Amino acid sequence: GDLYQISNQVTLGRAEATVLNQIREVIQTILLYERQARQALVRERRQAEQDRIARAIGTLGSATMITSE
Repeated sequence: GDLYQISNQVTLGRAEATVLNQIREVIQTILLYERQARQALVRERRQAEQDRIARAIGTLGSATMITSE
């Protein structure tokens, strides 16, 4: 559950439909890379990642103040 902001830098002179199609293609590529990265983490570092998740949940559950870092 991460949140990504997808935007383009060049729109001047391009049709809206063209820009949207290009963004959709990029989003599909990002999703593919994200899924591959998650599979690699599960395959190669499952126990270490489970530990990091459990520590993060513990920190979030007991923190009264927390930074975005």
